[in-house]
Amino acid sequence: MQTLRGSLPSLNALAVFEASARRLSFSRAAEDLAITQSAVSHGIRQLEASLGLDLFIRHHRRLELSPEGERLYAAVATSLSAIAQAVDDITGRSAAQREIVIGVSTSMAAHWLLPRFASFRAAFPAIPLRIQTVERDADPGEDGIDVVIRLGDGKWPDHDTIPLWEEHVHAVASPAYLAAYGPLNDAADLSRCQLIHYEDALRRRATWGEWFAALGLPAPGPARSLRVTDHTVALQAAMDGQGVTLGWRPIIDDLIRAGRLADAFSRHLDTGRRFYIVTIRGATLRRPLSLFCDWLAGQAAAVKGW
Repeated sequence: MQTLRGSLPSLNALAVFEASARRLSFSRAAEDLAITQSAVSHGIRQLEASLGLDLFIRHHRRLELSPEGERLYAAVATSLSAIAQAVDDITGRSAAQREIVIGVSTSMAAHWLLPRFASFRAAFPAIPLRIQTVERDADPGEDGIDVVIRLGDGKWPDHDTIPLWEEHVHAVASPAYLAAYGPLNDAADLSRCQLIHYEDALRRRATWGEWFAALGLPAPGPARSLRVTDHTVALQAAMDGQGVTLGWRPIIDDLIRAGRLADAFSRHLDTGRRFYIVTIRGATLRRPLSLFCDWLAGQAAAVKGW
């Protein structure tokens, strides 16, 4: 009778496959596993040879999972997560020692997540949490990150997603600035203002040009402008009365309620995209991470209009 051990690839081979499938990159998998890229490539070739099929479709400069690879990855990711959870449970590390790392933008961390952090601590005092600010849309599993809040279409292969808010982009300024330069009813009114441009080379974010075009408004003529590469800086400049910037709900919600910012226009841009909680497929079998994601989704569901 064939044993289970004899019918399965080695755990090491499956770990190399899991990292390669999750990152869709042999070089990034090598970084995760602290081995060489050639060792990863060799391991994958051996695994494919032993199974008699191709697990990856190799394109120029990119990888894609084959249908067989997709099926195997779903099983391996779920199984490895279950093993990790079992080890945590039997060693007593499930809640007290395993840190959860969430990757978010600086503005999301400062203006939405941190103000709600106390409620998570009160509900789950034994679960360690680290907020890691990222300068681009990081992947779960990258740099030790367990979960991210990401803006997009929700189509990220081999990841689990929980939809949060739709993307609403508002023109905002300080109440004092609007008192001095308002009311702002059209593009001509905005031409009297300084526009604060948030320019991010590493993330896809709406710009002033897209905002005007989507609302069917002519772009204002030459106007004074301030350009920054961090959304937190853009919001701070607006709060300091230096002009009008674009703000994303729910990041700006608390600032508006506190009277530090105000909506400059009655209209806003809806892009059709959403913010999502994103984890590696099967990762939420780890109970502390599941509890955190459920808490995060609950906090998002509590967001209400102004």
